[in-house]
Amino acid sequence: MNDWDDDAVGAELRRLFGDERLDVRPAPDADRAIVSGARRRRRRRAAAGAGAGTLVVLGLVGGGLALSGVGREDVPRDANVAAAPTSTEEPAASSPRAPSSTVGGTQAPPPSVETPPTGERKVLPPSSPPVTSPAQRAESGEVLAARPVLGPDGYLSLRLGMSYQDATATGLVSPDPGPPPAQGCAHYQLTEGTATIREITISGDDGIVRFRAGDAQTPEGIGNGSSLDQLRSTYSGLTAESDGYVASASASARYVFTVADDAVSQVQLESLDANC
Repeated sequence: MNDWDDDAVGAELRRLFGDERLDVRPAPDADRAIVSGARRRRRRRAAAGAGAGTLVVLGLVGGGLALSGVGREDVPRDANVAAAPTSTEEPAASSPRAPSSTVGGTQAPPPSVETPPTGERKVLPPSSPPVTSPAQRAESGEVLAARPVLGPDGYLSLRLGMSYQDATATGLVSPDPGPPPAQGCAHYQLTEGTATIREITISGDDGIVRFRAGDAQTPEGIGNGSSLDQLRSTYSGLTAESDGYVASASASARYVFTVADDAVSQVQLESLDANC
């Protein structure tokens, strides 16, 4: 392309761009229209923001009311209501749930109804058993206590009237009891010690004639430490003698109770034929 061509093209472009038909002239009220449109857009944005904020606040308030239980009926609580008995019948159909409310376009959960807590059962103290005397309890076969018993005829396999040889053959008499009584009586201890039976008395003629108890008690529950009132109420035929109080044990034996300070301090079972 030569210089002429450049000048011709440039002249043509200048002519075209200088044509008044290409000028864009603004309308006389264009500035007011632009300002009005901007204001409308700002008002719309503000209204949309306020509406969204209101929806959020209403939604939060509605949720808080549902959680706090405001508006629902108060269920009475009775701490003494007994637990409902278990039923084997089929449960009734559940009632339809109440429709949930809509607050500010946000669906709030339906209010919940709390079940009243089960009350504690009142536990009444057991009634006291009727008071009976040791003799009545013994007749009924009731076990009175864990203390060993000195029965009306002896203790364990040792019996009143048992000879020295028979007594030592039981293995209950001390391994070294001493010689048998040639005349009169002699006292012997048991292999288990003196806690239950302190000693037995054996006569050369009549065999075992006496048991002196330690912790052992009579079948009616009288032993060392029993009160004098208990002793009297237990044995209706109780008599006072020089040795203490005496009660019948069997047709051939008796119990002798030594009392000190209105309490039994010693219990003995002895044969009516005892000569020592």
